[in-house]
Amino acid sequence: MAPAGFGLDSLIEIGASTVVIWKLSGTGGARQRRALRLIGVGFVLLGLYLLVQSTLVLVSGFHPHHSALGIAWTA
Repeated sequence: MAPAGFGLDSLIEIGASTVVIWKLSGTGGARQRRALRLIGVGFVLLGLYLLVQSTLVLVSGFHPHHSALGIAWTA
C-alpha cells in the first residue's frame, strides 16, 4: 500500500511540475488560474486516496510484518 502511495505522490509532483513549466511558458491570468486549479486537483486526489487507504487500514486492522531488509536498512 505504501509504495502505491509514494508512486502516486511522485506522479502528482511530476504533473504539478509539468503544469508549472506550461504556466511559465505563457502569460495571462486565465492560464495561471487553470494551472493552479490543475495542481490543486492533483493534490486533492492524493488526499482522497490517502484518506481512503488509511480508513481501509484502520477498519481492517492491518498490522505490518517484520522485514529483515527494513531493519537492516534502518540500522
